[in-house]
Amino acid sequence: MSRDRFSAEIDYLGSGSKRRNRARRRRLREGRGRSGSLSRKTKWGIVVMGVGFLLFNCWWPQYQKIDALKQRGAELQNRKAELQANNQVLQEKINWLGTEAAVERMAREELGLIKPGEQVLMKVNQAK
Repeated sequence: MSRDRFSAEIDYLGSGSKRRNRARRRRLREGRGRSGSLSRKTKWGIVVMGVGFLLFNCWWPQYQKIDALKQRGAELQNRKAELQANNQVLQEKINWLGTEAAVERMAREELGLIKPGEQVLMKVNQAK
């Protein structure tokens, strides 16, 4: 009889722990762990957010550098276009200055030279 009674107590204790295990499994399935502990989904969420934050911190400075370099490249392209236009104007002026007409004009205007047989007329302002 004591043996039967002992077996009954074991069954009773065993069933209680089964009940506790079932309740524990149910809480875990529902996302509720022990009081004060985080569920598995919450932990994974924190891990994913942490990894995302680290990746963002690594990526953002590089993105800013790339953006700054793109802006600098655009500024340099604009400056290049301006310099090419200026170069074109100067090249045209060089080509014109190499002609006979340009040499004659410069000699007349800057040096005051005249051709043989020409007379120079100068306008004189009379003071009143």
